[in-house]
Amino acid sequence: MNYLLSCLAILSTISILNGAELTKVVKKNVEPTVSNKLKEELQSNLLNAQDAKDENVNIEQLTKDANNGNATAQFKLGDCFNYGIKVKEDKAKAVFWYKKAAIKGNVKAMMKYGFALIDGIGIKKDEVEGFSWLKKAANTNDASCMAVYG
Repeated sequence: MNYLLSCLAILSTISILNGAELTKVVKKNVEPTVSNKLKEELQSNLLNAQDAKDENVNIEQLTKDANNGNATAQFKLGDCFNYGIKVKEDKAKAVFWYKKAAIKGNVKAMMKYGFALIDGIGIKKDEVEGFSWLKKAANTNDASCMAVYG
Protein backbone atom coordinates (compact mmCIF):
# COMPACT_ATOMS: atom_id res chain seq x y z
CA MET A 1 0.00 0.00 0.00
CA ASN A 2 2.76 2.48 0.92
CA TYR A 3 4.50 1.61 -2.35
CA LEU A 4 1.36 2.38 -4.34
CA LEU A 5 0.78 5.66 -2.52
CA SER A 6 4.40 6.64 -3.09
CA CYS A 7 4.15 5.79 -6.79
CA LEU A 8 0.97 7.83 -7.15
CA ALA A 9 2.59 10.77 -5.37
CA ILE A 10 5.62 10.61 -7.66
CA LEU A 11 3.45 10.37 -10.77
CA SER A 12 1.31 13.31 -9.71
CA THR A 13 4.39 15.34 -8.81
CA ILE A 14 5.91 14.98 -12.27
CA SER A 15 2.54 15.71 -13.87
CA ILE A 16 2.10 12.41 -15.68
CA LEU A 17 -1.38 12.24 -14.20
CA ASN A 18 -3.64 15.23 -13.94
CA GLY A 19 -6.01 15.54 -10.98
CA ALA A 20 -8.86 13.65 -12.65
CA GLU A 21 -6.62 10.80 -13.79
CA LEU A 22 -5.01 10.55 -10.36
CA THR A 23 -8.43 10.40 -8.71
CA LYS A 24 -9.48 7.63 -11.11
CA VAL A 25 -6.35 5.57 -10.30
CA VAL A 26 -6.80 6.16 -6.56
CA LYS A 27 -10.47 5.11 -6.65
CA LYS A 28 -9.67 1.93 -8.54
CA ASN A 29 -6.52 0.83 -6.73
CA VAL A 30 -6.28 2.50 -3.36
CA GLU A 31 -9.68 3.61 -2.11
CA PRO A 32 -11.19 0.13 -1.59
CA THR A 33 -8.24 -0.87 0.58
CA VAL A 34 -8.28 2.35 2.56
CA SER A 35 -12.04 2.13 3.06
CA ASN A 36 -11.74 -1.42 4.40
CA LYS A 37 -8.85 -0.40 6.62
CA LEU A 38 -10.83 2.60 7.87
CA LYS A 39 -13.71 0.31 8.85
CA GLU A 40 -11.26 -1.93 10.71
CA GLU A 41 -9.72 1.12 12.33
CA LEU A 42 -13.06 2.39 13.55
CA GLN A 43 -14.04 -1.04 14.84
CA SER A 44 -10.80 -1.50 16.74
CA ASN A 45 -10.60 2.16 17.83
CA LEU A 46 -7.02 2.28 16.59
CA LEU A 47 -7.12 6.05 16.37
CA ASN A 48 -9.52 6.69 19.19
CA ALA A 49 -9.89 9.59 21.56
CA GLN A 50 -8.25 7.93 24.56
CA ASP A 51 -6.83 11.14 25.95
CA ALA A 52 -10.01 13.08 25.24
CA LYS A 53 -12.12 10.41 26.98
CA ASP A 54 -10.29 11.08 30.24
CA GLU A 55 -12.82 12.47 32.70
CA ASN A 56 -10.20 14.95 33.89
CA VAL A 57 -9.97 16.75 30.54
CA ASN A 58 -10.35 20.46 31.11
CA ILE A 59 -12.00 21.62 27.89
CA GLU A 60 -11.30 25.28 28.66
CA GLN A 61 -7.57 24.65 29.12
CA LEU A 62 -7.48 22.36 26.08
CA THR A 63 -9.12 25.09 23.98
CA LYS A 64 -6.67 27.69 25.30
CA ASP A 65 -3.69 25.44 24.49
CA ALA A 66 -5.10 24.65 21.03
CA ASN A 67 -5.62 28.35 20.31
CA ASN A 68 -2.02 28.97 21.39
CA GLY A 69 -0.79 26.56 18.69
CA ASN A 70 -0.19 23.36 20.66
CA ALA A 71 -0.59 20.59 18.05
CA THR A 72 -1.38 17.89 20.62
CA ALA A 73 -4.09 20.06 22.14
CA GLN A 74 -5.45 20.82 18.66
CA PHE A 75 -5.66 17.10 17.90
CA LYS A 76 -7.33 16.31 21.25
CA LEU A 77 -9.79 19.17 20.79
CA GLY A 78 -10.58 17.79 17.33
CA ASP A 79 -11.32 14.45 18.97
CA CYS A 80 -13.56 16.14 21.52
CA PHE A 81 -15.63 17.72 18.74
CA ASN A 82 -15.53 14.56 16.63
CA TYR A 83 -16.85 12.31 19.40
CA GLY A 84 -18.90 14.84 21.38
CA ILE A 85 -16.70 14.66 24.48
CA LYS A 86 -17.47 17.52 26.87
CA VAL A 87 -18.67 19.56 23.86
CA LYS A 88 -21.48 19.17 21.37
CA GLU A 89 -20.43 16.89 18.50
CA ASP A 90 -19.46 19.03 15.52
CA LYS A 91 -17.65 17.37 12.61
CA ALA A 92 -16.74 20.68 10.95
CA LYS A 93 -15.05 21.93 14.13
CA ALA A 94 -13.32 18.57 14.52
CA VAL A 95 -11.91 18.83 11.00
CA PHE A 96 -10.88 22.44 11.64
CA TRP A 97 -8.75 21.34 14.61
CA TYR A 98 -7.44 18.20 12.89
CA LYS A 99 -6.24 20.35 9.99
CA LYS A 100 -4.43 22.77 12.31
CA ALA A 101 -2.72 19.88 14.09
CA ALA A 102 -1.92 18.11 10.80
CA ILE A 103 -0.24 21.21 9.42
CA LYS A 104 1.92 21.27 12.54
CA GLY A 105 2.93 17.64 11.94
CA ASN A 106 0.61 15.66 14.24
CA VAL A 107 0.51 12.28 12.47
CA LYS A 108 -2.85 11.07 13.80
CA ALA A 109 -4.36 14.42 12.84
CA MET A 110 -2.95 13.98 9.33
CA MET A 111 -4.77 10.67 9.08
CA LYS A 112 -8.06 11.92 10.47
CA TYR A 113 -7.92 15.03 8.30
CA GLY A 114 -7.13 12.89 5.26
CA PHE A 115 -10.03 10.52 5.92
CA ALA A 116 -12.38 13.47 6.49
CA LEU A 117 -11.40 14.90 3.10
CA ILE A 118 -11.78 11.55 1.35
CA ASP A 119 -15.21 10.93 2.85
CA GLY A 120 -16.39 14.56 2.84
CA ILE A 121 -17.18 14.51 6.56
CA GLY A 122 -17.18 17.97 8.09
CA ILE A 123 -15.51 19.38 4.98
CA LYS A 124 -15.98 19.45 1.22
CA LYS A 125 -14.94 16.11 -0.28
CA ASP A 126 -11.50 16.24 -1.91
CA GLU A 127 -10.08 12.76 -2.46
CA VAL A 128 -6.81 13.88 -4.04
CA GLU A 129 -6.01 16.19 -1.11
CA GLY A 130 -7.19 13.54 1.35
CA PHE A 131 -4.87 10.91 -0.09
CA SER A 132 -1.99 13.38 -0.01
CA TRP A 133 -2.49 13.75 3.76
CA LEU A 134 -2.64 9.97 4.21
CA LYS A 135 0.61 9.70 2.25
CA LYS A 136 2.24 12.33 4.50
CA ALA A 137 1.15 10.36 7.55
CA ALA A 138 2.35 7.05 6.12
CA ASN A 139 5.73 8.56 5.28
CA THR A 140 6.37 9.26 8.97
CA ASN A 141 6.52 5.49 9.70
CA ASP A 142 4.34 6.04 12.77
CA ALA A 143 3.22 2.63 14.14
CA SER A 144 -0.50 3.51 14.15
CA CYS A 145 -0.33 4.72 10.53
CA MET A 146 1.49 1.57 9.51
CA ALA A 147 -1.21 -0.52 11.20
CA VAL A 148 -3.90 1.21 9.12
CA TYR A 149 -2.00 0.53 5.92
CA GLY A 150 -1.18 -3.06 6.82
